[in-house]
Amino acid sequence: MRYDILLFDLDDTILDFGANEKCSLNRLLTEKNIDNHEAFEQVYKRINKELWDRYSQGEIELDEVLRNRFSKSVKEFNGEDIDGIQWDTTYRSYLSEGNHIMTGAIEMLNDLSKTHRLFIATNGVHDTQVNRIKLANIGKYFEKVYDSDLIGYRKPNVKFFEYIFNDIDNFDKSKTLMIGDGLLTDIKGGYDSGIDTCLFAKENPQGNISTYYINELSQLKSIVE
Repeated sequence: MRYDILLFDLDDTILDFGANEKCSLNRLLTEKNIDNHEAFEQVYKRINKELWDRYSQGEIELDEVLRNRFSKSVKEFNGEDIDGIQWDTTYRSYLSEGNHIMTGAIEMLNDLSKTHRLFIATNGVHDTQVNRIKLANIGKYFEKVYDSDLIGYRKPNVKFFEYIFNDIDNFDKSKTLMIGDGLLTDIKGGYDSGIDTCLFAKENPQGNISTYYINELSQLKSIVE
């Protein structure tokens, strides 16, 4: 067997975060009487990404991301001052209910869990991720779930991966593969940590340093066996 331990990113690798995010955001905006959802979404996604990128680079803490992503977005969108924490709490409650699953994920997990050791290695808020995994009924496929909220470091930080390596029994770098959609998080983090990586994305981007590339989850089996 080429690989024994498979580390999976969660969002947009196993769970369809894009669909979940859009649904949750629309619920929030409807509740808050924001009419032009599409225009607000563009502002929010840009600001949200900027804040998460700064968090990934160690410039700000997680609570600053959660506190400011809606307050900054609404301020730019319509000039209003809102309670960013209250908006974010409501949004994450909707987000935690999302269980949209990527095409082919269940079949892939059911197949590989019989022959490999599967783990989740995800960035995000612990309670939100745990609830989504439970609602999607996929926890049974994984030995353990590792998230940045609990570990204290976020992908691509090598310390995130080192924590996982030290925690997994009988860990072997040469038998471990990181699978995810994030070129700057999953792939860079795995590469910097000395393990092989597999990028899952619609297109193979320039600058891809991953060991493998797939655009369908069904292609993973031939790589790991």
